[in-house]
Amino acid sequence: MLKYLPILFIFMSLANAQVQLSEVLPDPAGSDTGNEWIELYNSENIPIILDNYSLRDESTKIFKLNNMTILNLSYLVVFPTFTLNNDADSVFLYYNGTIIDSMTYPQSKENISFSFVNGNWTETIPTPGTENYIDLNCDFSVKIIAEDIQGDFSFKIYVERIKGFNGNLSLFRIVQTPYGEIIEKYNQLNLTVITHKTIENSPSLENGKAYLINASIITECNDSNLENNNAIELVFLRGENEFSLDVPYARITQVYGKRYEFGDTLRVRVSINKGTSNKRAITLSVENLSVKNSFQSYTKSPQDFEIYLKLPDECEKKSKTGNYTLRLEAFGAMDRRIIEVFSNKTCNSEQTENIAVKYESGPCEVNFTENIINIGINFSTLEVIYESAQVKAKNMGVYAFSGLILMLLTGLVIWKKSF
Repeated sequence: MLKYLPILFIFMSLANAQVQLSEVLPDPAGSDTGNEWIELYNSENIPIILDNYSLRDESTKIFKLNNMTILNLSYLVVFPTFTLNNDADSVFLYYNGTIIDSMTYPQSKENISFSFVNGNWTETIPTPGTENYIDLNCDFSVKIIAEDIQGDFSFKIYVERIKGFNGNLSLFRIVQTPYGEIIEKYNQLNLTVITHKTIENSPSLENGKAYLINASIITECNDSNLENNNAIELVFLRGENEFSLDVPYARITQVYGKRYEFGDTLRVRVSINKGTSNKRAITLSVENLSVKNSFQSYTKSPQDFEIYLKLPDECEKKSKTGNYTLRLEAFGAMDRRIIEVFSNKTCNSEQTENIAVKYESGPCEVNFTENIINIGINFSTLEVIYESAQVKAKNMGVYAFSGLILMLLTGLVIWKKSF
């Protein structure tokens, strides 16, 4: 048995060397207490029991890894009982009281970790329990938060970091009429966004008029999604006389959802009042898309409810990504809201061959029109049950030519026998 002890010792030493520090998050988003973590990696091909392992920072507190096992070629995230400093600190990994790995980090940033990548420690986006990587791209979005109100009007700009490092960016804001007249143009605002930031705005606007609010951002990093770097919102500031129960009005108060694509169903909340109007029709539509939802109302008192409107399929209408006007008409009053609709697929091209098909195993024959749209069916498994006039003419020509050749051969054989 003793002759095997050196081999066992070498194996244990190699296993110890394969457990290493992989990633450290000292300043998580929100509260740090109980949310700081250290990631270990086992590069060995066998699981390793961590009973003799422990972690320590620059303080004297030790966190033992008893009753823990790290699987082969896997990551393990642990939440130590000691506190990692945000200004600067070190982390040590021990085996039987001996340091086998360590790292030191400088001032930390919120929700940015320190990862061991390609032999070096570097700042990264947290990847707990998975392979570390450096993503040089970022994604920041901007949104406008506004409500149709009476009196002093204000709106908020909400800028959010979707992915990437904390970034510097420039914010631009303009308030104008629907006809392009600039009412207020704010100075360029330079921001550093860690997770998100909200900016309050209080322009001096007149009640009873409509305004377009435009907000856009330009990032210093390589933003991988430019579609969410711009936002536009149409608001209507209601005048005092609009609250008379005798005066009809129609307002789009909210369009639910953050992103709209062709084929989606819009969920729109509206506020209407029939008043003394003798009209009954209520119509919600999207201009230039030929879609609408119409109905009638006999109720004279103010109403708040939701209307659903399905956007058309872009392949049928050949529509493109862009801004579209959502239009509400009720009792002679009208309101508009600008929405951006995105393309979500590539339309299939029309197949030029004029045929009709059916499945071989199908219980019934399904005839299509002569212009068949290519929908990705494997036509080698299908059977032709109908041919267009052009295809029939082509096939009949082949049959006629074959018959002529056969008649010539038969005549030649008879002629030879006669001699």
